[in-house]
Amino acid sequence: YNELVHPAMTEADCFEVVARSSEFENVQARDDENQELVKLLTSCCPIKIKTQSIEGEGIVIDQIAKVNILLQSYISKADVDGFALVADMNHVVQSAGRIFRALFELCVKKGFVTLANKLLTLNKVVTQRVWPHQHALRQFGHVVPADWCYRLEQKNLHVDRLWEMDHKE
Repeated sequence: YNELVHPAMTEADCFEVVARSSEFENVQARDDENQELVKLLTSCCPIKIKTQSIEGEGIVIDQIAKVNILLQSYISKADVDGFALVADMNHVVQSAGRIFRALFELCVKKGFVTLANKLLTLNKVVTQRVWPHQHALRQFGHVVPADWCYRLEQKNLHVDRLWEMDHKE
């Protein structure tokens, strides 16, 4: 990780470093999963992923891109078809939180404060399954309906503002 981590990393770079981890060497990109992964890539992945485009074959997903897609799909609460993809997603998610936390610790020791903050935020994103641009109440999806969260996001009403409002508002 020492060679891959630098203070000017973007969120996409952070996800790619996690996807390159040796923990995911046994996650294989299979040809029969390519169509499902491309569908997840286009619908559930807000952070850019590096993929290969081969003329005549379309987008080809490699092992690193597959891990990245599965992790972002998990955060986005996407439905994944296929037993192998579900098993791979569970494996990726179990390790990703620990890896983000370890990268956070590494950045704190190196003095990369901004990157450490970004990695800690991404660790919370994985554990709470809520993107930073989404409303915080989305983590309570079992209690708060999704359409309420959508309306709060459209009106840009944060939790602090909701707390300050009276019952009439």
